[in-house]
Amino acid sequence: MSIRGKILATTIPFFILLGLVTMFLSVRSLQVQGERSLETIEEVMTKEKNEKLRDLVRNTFEILADRYRAAHDPEQVAAAYEKELQAVVNLAYSAIEAISGDQSLSREEQMNRALEIVKNMRYQGSNYLWINNLQPTMVMHPINPALDGQDLTDYQDPQGKKLFVEMADLCRRDGHGFVSYLWPKPVEEKPIAKLSYVRLFEPWDWVIGTGVYLELAEQRFKREAQEQIGKLRFGANNDDYFFIIDTDVNMVMHPINPALDGKNMNDHRDPDGTYLFREMVSASRREGEGFVRYRWPKPGEQEPVPKQSFVKLFDEWGWIVGTGIYIDDIDKAMAAQRQDVADAVKRQRTRIIAVSMSMILVVSLVMFFVAASISRPIRRAAEMLKDIAEGEGDLTRRLAVTTKDELADMARWFNIFVEKLQGIIATIAGDAKDIKGSAGQLSEISASMAAAAGSTSTKSETVAAAVEEMSANMGTVARSMENTAANVDMVAAAVEEMTSTINEIAETSEKARAITGQAEQQAATATAQVDALGTAAHEISSVLASITDISDQVDLLALNATIEAARAGDAGKGFAVVAAEIKELARQTAEAAGQIEEQINGIQQTTGATVAAIEKISRVIGDNSDIVNTIATAVEEQSATAGEISQNVSQISSGIQEINVNVAESSQVSAEIARDIAEVNQAAARMSESSREVSLNAGHLNERAVSSADLVARFKV
Repeated sequence: MSIRGKILATTIPFFILLGLVTMFLSVRSLQVQGERSLETIEEVMTKEKNEKLRDLVRNTFEILADRYRAAHDPEQVAAAYEKELQAVVNLAYSAIEAISGDQSLSREEQMNRALEIVKNMRYQGSNYLWINNLQPTMVMHPINPALDGQDLTDYQDPQGKKLFVEMADLCRRDGHGFVSYLWPKPVEEKPIAKLSYVRLFEPWDWVIGTGVYLELAEQRFKREAQEQIGKLRFGANNDDYFFIIDTDVNMVMHPINPALDGKNMNDHRDPDGTYLFREMVSASRREGEGFVRYRWPKPGEQEPVPKQSFVKLFDEWGWIVGTGIYIDDIDKAMAAQRQDVADAVKRQRTRIIAVSMSMILVVSLVMFFVAASISRPIRRAAEMLKDIAEGEGDLTRRLAVTTKDELADMARWFNIFVEKLQGIIATIAGDAKDIKGSAGQLSEISASMAAAAGSTSTKSETVAAAVEEMSANMGTVARSMENTAANVDMVAAAVEEMTSTINEIAETSEKARAITGQAEQQAATATAQVDALGTAAHEISSVLASITDISDQVDLLALNATIEAARAGDAGKGFAVVAAEIKELARQTAEAAGQIEEQINGIQQTTGATVAAIEKISRVIGDNSDIVNTIATAVEEQSATAGEISQNVSQISSGIQEINVNVAESSQVSAEIARDIAEVNQAAARMSESSREVSLNAGHLNERAVSSADLVARFKV
C-alpha cells in the first residue's frame, strides 16, 4: 500500500470514529440535561404544593391545640358549661323557692317535698343535683345516700381539697360560683376531675349544686374540634378538605364521606396497592408528621387520581389530622415538558449528525490533499533512485524544493547526495582514464577511497543518531499535543454544557417571575374573601344574641309554669309535664345557640390569623419577585460570557489540531530520513570493502579500469 493510502486508511476511519463518538456523547448529554431539567421542574412544583399542605395542616392543628387547652382549663370549661349548669341549678332553686312559699305545709314538709323533687331531677342522662348546708353537712346526695347527714367539714378529695368547705365559703361570700375537685363517676370508684356550680338557698342555708366531669367536657371539646375542622374548605373550587384518623387507623372524621367515620382503615388500599392510612400512621409515629402519596377520587367522581397528603400527629388525643392536594396537574405538566424535551433532543441530534457528517467529509478531503502533497515528492525521489539503480540515470536532474518542511529537507539532502554522486561518477570516469595510463597510482586512489568511505560511514552514523533523537522528540511532542487537544475538547464540552444549563436557568427564572406575579394577585383575592367571611360571622353573632335572649325568656316562662304546677299539686301535674318539655326545648335552644356562637368566635379568630398570614405571604412573594429578577439579569450576563469562552476554546482546539497534524507529518519524514541515512551508511561500508578489494587485487586493476570506464559512460554527468 502506498504512503498516501496508508495515511488515508489511518486518519479517515479515526475521524469517522471520533465524529460518531462525539455525536453519541452530545446526544447523550442532551438527554441527561433534559432528564435533570424535568426532575428540577417536578421537584419545584412538588415542593410548592408540599409547603402549602404543611402550612394548611399546621394552621388547622391549632384548632386541636386550642380545644385541648380549653378542655383542661377549668375557667374555659366553666365558661362552656356556665349557662347549662346555672340553668339546672336555677330550676331546682325555683322549685325549692316555690315550695318554701307554700304556707299550707310545715317547714319539715316543705323540705321533704323539695328534697324529693331535687333527688329525682336528672339531665343529660345520669347527671344529678345534691344539697348540703353551710356547716357543711350533706343534706341529700342521690347517688351516694351514705353521705346523707354526715359532717363534711373534714371531707377531702385525693388532692387534699376540702371541697364542701370551699363550697360553703363561696356561697357565704358570693352566693354562688364554681368549684373544681376530684369525684368518682356514678357506679365507679376512681375519682376524676369535676367542675361544679353551687348556689345558696339562703332561707334554709342550703347549698344546691351540680357539676360536669372534665372527661365528658373533653369529649365535648373533641366534637367541637371535629366540627370546626370538618367545615374547613380550601382550593380553587373550595372542594379540598381536612380529615382525622387515630393511631389505631380508625377514621375519626371524614367530611366528604361520613360513612367512613368510625371504620378501621388498616386494610384500605388505593388502586396501586398502597396502604395509605397505614403509611399516614407510620409517618406520624416516626417523625410526628409526614407526606404520603396515593390515588384517591375527587369529590363527585369515581376515578382515582394522584394525590399528595400531609399528616400531623396530635399526640394528646392520639389523632392524626391531614389534608391533601390532587397532583394530577403535575403529571399533565410533566408529560408536556417531557414531550418538549424529547422534541428539542431530536432537533439537536439532527443538527449534530449533519455537522458531524460535514466535518468528516471536509476532513477526508483535506487529508486526501495532504497525503498527496506528502507522497508526491517521495514518489519523485523513488523514481530517480530507481533510475540511478538501474544504471542509466541522469545525474544532472534534481528534486524541486518548494516547501520548508521535512520533505524539503529530504529533497535538499537527496540533491546533495546526487550532486556528490555525480562528482564521484565524474571522478571515477576521469580516474578510469588515468588508470589506463598509470596502474601505479591505483594504490593511492584505493587508499583515498577507503578513507572517504570511512568518513562517510562515520558522518552517516552521526546523522542517523541525530535523526533518531529528533524523531523521538517529535513523537513526544505529538503525544503532548494529542493530550492538549483532548483537554481542550473536554473544556469545550464543559463550556457547551454550562451554556446549556445557563439557558435553562434563564427560562426557569422567567417562569418563576410569572408565577410570582400570579401568586401576588391570588393572595390579594384571598385577603378580600377572608375579610368578607369575618363580616358575615360578625352579623351572625348579632342574630345569635337575639336567639339567646328569646331562649332565656322561654326558660323563665317554663320555670314559672313549673312553680305554678307545684302549687296546684296533683291538678297541675299535666301542666308540669308541658312546662318541663318547654323548659327542655329552651335549654336545647340555648345550648345550640351557645355552640354556634363559639364556632362563630373561632371563625372570627381564624379569619384574623388568616388575613395576617396572607399579608405575610404577599410580602414574601414580593421579595421572591425581586430575587427572581436579579437572578434573571445575572443569568443573561453569564450566558454571554459563556458564549465568548466557547468561541475562544473552539479556536484553540482548531489550532492545536493543525499543530498535531504537522507534528505527525514531521515524525513520518524523520523516519524516512533515518532509513535513507541507514542505506547511505550501508553504501559507505560497501564502498570501503570495495576499496580494500581494489588494493588486494592491484593485479587486476587494468581490467577493472576498462570495465569501470564502460560502466561510468552510461551515466550523464
